Amino acid sequence: MFKGNAGPWVAFVRIFLGVFWLYEVTIGHNWKIGSFTSGPHPGWFGPEAGSYLIEQGNAGIAAGTWSWFAWVLETLMYPNAALWGYVAVAVQIMLALAFIFGLFVRPMAVIGLSMDFFIFMLGNSRIPPFFSIGHLFVLATNAGMYYGLDAYLVNRYDKEWLKKLINLNFFPDKARYVAGSAAAVLAVYYLQKTTVIDTEKIKMVSLDLGILFGFVAAWFFLANDKMNKIDLTTSLLRIWLGYRFLHEIFVRNVPALNGIPGWGTKEQLTAVFTQISELHWPAIGFLMDSVFIPTAGFWAIFFAVIHTAVAIMLLLGIRTRIAAKIGLGFLALLIVLGFTRYSPFMFGYLFAVLALDGGRMFSFDSLNGIKHEYGINISRKAILSLAILSVVAAVVAYQGGVLPDGYRTSMGPVVAAMVAMLAGLVATGGVLQESVVRIPVAELEEVHS
Repeated sequence: MFKGNAGPWVAFVRIFLGVFWLYEVTIGHNWKIGSFTSGPHPGWFGPEAGSYLIEQGNAGIAAGTWSWFAWVLETLMYPNAALWGYVAVAVQIMLALAFIFGLFVRPMAVIGLSMDFFIFMLGNSRIPPFFSIGHLFVLATNAGMYYGLDAYLVNRYDKEWLKKLINLNFFPDKARYVAGSAAAVLAVYYLQKTTVIDTEKIKMVSLDLGILFGFVAAWFFLANDKMNKIDLTTSLLRIWLGYRFLHEIFVRNVPALNGIPGWGTKEQLTAVFTQISELHWPAIGFLMDSVFIPTAGFWAIFFAVIHTAVAIMLLLGIRTRIAAKIGLGFLALLIVLGFTRYSPFMFGYLFAVLALDGGRMFSFDSLNGIKHEYGINISRKAILSLAILSVVAAVVAYQGGVLPDGYRTSMGPVVAAMVAMLAGLVATGGVLQESVVRIPVAELEEVHS
């Protein structure tokens, strides 16, 4: 069924973000508590607790992070590294559960953004932007009010303090211009810093922070009480995804398993395909050896054309639904092939853009006369099929021995884990969509600011 309501897909983004926080803290690249078979990370728990935090802090300092942050690390955090490590693990678990169940989403999103900033300062810029954009999305849309415990608590208990806490209604409306101005200044600062920073890692951090603060400033200055903030937020998400696609062309232009191919050369793709052939399931290895490696030159052109076309269409809002579908097919192929670090995040947010029709602001789509309607065509049979696929893929991942940080070692089981998560999330979005009544967008009232 095709339902004209944004709520299910706002909830989809929130749950997606929570699931990937849970993945990250258990068996992802930056795992901590581990899986049922691996046990906890020794750098976060046990006799060596805190050592991983110090190791990452030293790496950030060596990479040339900001001097004030180095002082914070060495003076305030290193002496109690184990305690701060436990705090970090607890916060990440809380973020996962809060977003999955929709509990205190806005306050937790603010905490999540603080966590993101700390991780950025350590010199990490590959995955943190995806968590940041998710935190900004659920914060801006008040996503806990859609199929979350926040909505239940507000409706169940008529307490003014609880409403203020859940909605973060502690600041006057005019404060958003102050916040927007501060974000704009920070955007300019970090973008200008990229010209004088020597190390590539910190240069990347400064670039990503500048872009993110720029999007925050845009949201604060554009948002008003009469505007549909879901459309505004989705439109900015669409543009940001277009930027991230281009980022893999102009900034990180070397294909790797923790990215997407972009404009890689034949030789670069051959090296990546060979790595996949050696580490993936035998069936995928055979496919690499017989199809992808012999024709790597073709795939270099194919990936580049698809990549660039989707990026431009998203940035400009040209046939956004078509662009999203093409992009999702492209990303699904990459995930199955083993690009399971960057592509799943792109897939989840791009699926939300598809379901929310790209927001329709700042786009050519808004000029073409096509009706703006939320939702996607997804039948009950498709929902059931996705649910079954999710369960089967989860079993395959478990039986295959998925390992923490295994996207380059236990490649097949990690692919199965990603399929399980993404199929289950889309099925969940479909179930939520089935639960609402179809109404035209023009008649929707934005109840939650």
